[in-house]
Amino acid sequence: MRKRRSTFDSCICGEELSAESRALLQSLPAGWPEIYARAVRDAMAGKPNALARIRSTVDAFAKPLPQGITLCREEIISPEGVRIPADFCIPENSSGTLILYLHGGGWAMGSPATSRRFCGEIARETGATVVVPAYRLSPEHIFPAALNDACAAFLHLRENALRLRGNAEKIFIAGDSAGGQLAMTALRKLRDEAKPLPAGMILLYPVTTFLPDRNSPSRERYARGLMLEPDLMDAYCDSYVPAGELRRSSRVSPLEDLNLAGTPPCLVVTAQCDILREQGEALIEKLAAAGTTVFSKCIAGTPHAFAAAEGFPDAVAETLAEIRVFLEKAK
Repeated sequence: MRKRRSTFDSCICGEELSAESRALLQSLPAGWPEIYARAVRDAMAGKPNALARIRSTVDAFAKPLPQGITLCREEIISPEGVRIPADFCIPENSSGTLILYLHGGGWAMGSPATSRRFCGEIARETGATVVVPAYRLSPEHIFPAALNDACAAFLHLRENALRLRGNAEKIFIAGDSAGGQLAMTALRKLRDEAKPLPAGMILLYPVTTFLPDRNSPSRERYARGLMLEPDLMDAYCDSYVPAGELRRSSRVSPLEDLNLAGTPPCLVVTAQCDILREQGEALIEKLAAAGTTVFSKCIAGTPHAFAAAEGFPDAVAETLAEIRVFLEKAK
C-alpha cells in the first residue's frame, strides 16, 4: 500500500521540531496550504464556494470547552449597527479579569468555535472571562471591518464589565496570528480616537507587518511543510488589505508604528518554526525600545498556529503558563 503523503514530507527543518509537532504534521495531508490559498484567491475573484466549504469544515472540527467553563453567547452591536456574535468562556471562580480574544485564520477563516478550546483553557488557567467575537471576515469584508469590530467588542466589554462580573480596568486584548495584528491595530485605533485602552496585550505569533519580508531567514527556512506557507500568508494579506500604500499605516502594520510610547504591558509569544517569527521578534525589540514592559517567550520546536490547532498539548501548556504569569505581573 502506498503511504499517504503528509505535510511533513516537504519540511526541511524536521530536526528542529518537537515530537508532538512532527506527529501533528505527519497527520495532515500534503498540499492543504495550496488548497487554502487558492480558495482565498478564488473568493477574492467572486468565487466563494471553496472558501465557504473550508470554513465550515474547520469549524466542524472545533473541540468542546474544558470542564468547569460555561459558554454563553450574546450579540454585540457596534456603533455602526453591525451585529457581532461573541462567545463568552466563563470560569467557575472569576478573577474579575476580562480578555478579549481575537481569533486567527488570516482574517479570512476562523471563528469563536476554532478558538473555543484554547480560550476555555485560558479561562480555567487564569480565572479570566474570555470573550471571542466573530468579527467580519475577508474578502467579503476588507479592512477596516475586522478592526472596527475588534474595537467595538472592546468598548462593549468596558461598558458591560460590571454585568459580566469583571473590572473595566482589567480588560486585556489578546489574539493569535491575524488576531494578534488586530489586537495591536485596535490599540492604535483606540488611542488615536482618545478611547479607553486595555490593561495589556497578549500576542501569539502575531502578524506585525504587511510589508515584504521575502529575505527573512525564517520565511525561507520554514516555508514548506509546516502550518503556514508564504503563498498562503500572501493570499491572506491580499484578501484583507490590497497591495498599496495603506499597508504602511499603523492601523495595518503595527511594526511600522512610529509612536509606540504608552503601549500597555505586553506578552509576545513566538513559535520557533514559523515564517512570522522574526516579525514577532522585531515587534518585541521595538516595544522595548519605546519603554513598554514586554514579556516574551519563543516556544521551541513548534510551528505557527499551535494554539488553535489540536495536537500541541505541551506547547499550549507552556503558553498558558506564560499567560498566567503575565496576568499576575500586569495587575
